[in-house]
Amino acid sequence: MNVPLPCGSHITQLIIKEFHRRFLHANHEKGINEIRQKFWIPKLRSTLAWIRRSCQQCKNRRAALSSRMAELPYPRVAAFHRPFSYTGVDYFGPLMVRVRRSSEKRYGVLFTCLSTRAIHLEVAYSFTTDSCILAVRSFMARRGFPVELWSNNGTNFQGVCTELRRAFEDVDKDLLSRKFTGPHMTWKFIPPASPYMGGAWERLVRSVKTAMESIHLDKRPSDELLRAALMEAEAIVNSRPLTYISLEDKNEESLTPNHFLLGSSTGRGPKMEPLQEGVQLKKSWMESQQLADSFWRRWLQEFLPVITRRTKWCERLSLL
Repeated sequence: MNVPLPCGSHITQLIIKEFHRRFLHANHEKGINEIRQKFWIPKLRSTLAWIRRSCQQCKNRRAALSSRMAELPYPRVAAFHRPFSYTGVDYFGPLMVRVRRSSEKRYGVLFTCLSTRAIHLEVAYSFTTDSCILAVRSFMARRGFPVELWSNNGTNFQGVCTELRRAFEDVDKDLLSRKFTGPHMTWKFIPPASPYMGGAWERLVRSVKTAMESIHLDKRPSDELLRAALMEAEAIVNSRPLTYISLEDKNEESLTPNHFLLGSSTGRGPKMEPLQEGVQLKKSWMESQQLADSFWRRWLQEFLPVITRRTKWCERLSLL
C-alpha cells in the first residue's frame, strides 16, 4: 500500500528531491513512476516541476548565454595593409616521405593572412624549435616581416618566441632602426585550451588537406615531390573565391586571395578599373597602387560584411 503524503510537506519535498537527484536531474516521468509505487502524493507533477525550477543544477544547465557574440579582432578586419601583415601559423601532418629506402616524417607549416585569407606553405623537417625558426625565417624571406604573428600554445611555438626574443636582445637596435623602417614584429599566442580562437588557420589546414588529396600523391613521395605538391595546394587554396558572386554581377570574377598576391585569381592579366577623368597615371607604382586599392574596396564591400555578420548571440541575455 502506498504511503500518503501531503504535497506541501517539507518531508515530501525532500523525498521528491532525492528521486530527482537519483535520476540525474532527468527522466522525470520515470521518477514520477518510481515515486508513485511507494507514495501517494497529490499534485505530484506540479510539485516535481516546482522542484526542477528551484534546482540550482538544473538552472545552470538550462541557463542562457549572458554575453553577446564578440566582434572580430582587428587583424581580421585590417584593410589596406600589405598581405601577411597579420599572420596566423599552424602545423599539420605528419607527412611521410621516402628517403632512400626508409621513411621519414615531414610537417607542413601553414601561414595565413588573417585579413585577406591568403596562405603560404613551408615544410618543416622536424617538430623542434630550430626547424620552426627556419620555417618562419623562410616565410619572412618571401612574404616580408609581419606586424603580428599569431599561433596556439604549442611547445615549439613557445620555443620560437623565446629564441627570437633572446636573439633580438643581442641585436644592435640603433643599426636596425637606421637600416629598416616599419613596426616591430610581435608574436602573440591565443589563450591555452581555446582552440576555437585559432579557427582562422584551423579551417585552412582542412582546405590544404583536401587539396592535397585531390593531387593524388604517392603514399611516400620524395621531398622534392612533396614540396611541389604543397606549392600546388597553396595555389589552389589561394585561388578560391572569398564570396559568392552572381552570374549577373558586373564583376567578371570573384575576389580571391590571389588578387592581393598576384593581381588576379590566376596571376594572368589583371584588369584595371576605368580611370577617373583628368587623371593620368604616368608611373607604374601609381598603377599598382590603384589596382591594390580597387581590390581592397571590393574586399570592404563584399567580404567584410560577410565575416562581421552576427548570426547568433546578438542580444545580451540574463541568466535564468
